[in-house]
Amino acid sequence: MTRILQQKTPDPGEAGRVMPDNLSLQSTLRRGWYFGAQGFREKALKVGESVMKLASPRKNYGASAELKDHHLHTAARLLQAGMKVCKLRKDDLAALACGDERKALIALMIKERTTVPLDWIAKELVMGTRSTVSRRAAEVKKELPTNEKLSRLMKRMDKEAR
Repeated sequence: MTRILQQKTPDPGEAGRVMPDNLSLQSTLRRGWYFGAQGFREKALKVGESVMKLASPRKNYGASAELKDHHLHTAARLLQAGMKVCKLRKDDLAALACGDERKALIALMIKERTTVPLDWIAKELVMGTRSTVSRRAAEVKKELPTNEKLSRLMKRMDKEAR
């Protein structure tokens, strides 16, 4: 039997409680708690930070104003690169269908590389609603491996955006 230590429990009322033998200490630890020395804690935090850097860039809902501004600037740059490669002008966008594949390809690039809201993409590309952006970007992404024309355009947009 193992006694739960007061310093390891978020609820002081659980201190001194006896755990059944069939449960290991690891299975009873709660989220945010660890078992080990201070050195282990620091090492775990470093690993966690590196994993968080590799995580999806869209997971920054509480991001700072500077990060949001950076993504907005990046999205504007990607939009310009995509329009240049697709030989589109701002005036042309309204005349094209909301689901035009060139618009969808540009939307996909912006959506995958930034955290700007889908509403921003829909407004800038004149694609109607955010659901149109999401649906058409997903469809174009699915087509990319088999559609030579879209694949070439995406590579050129990628090169132009750098």
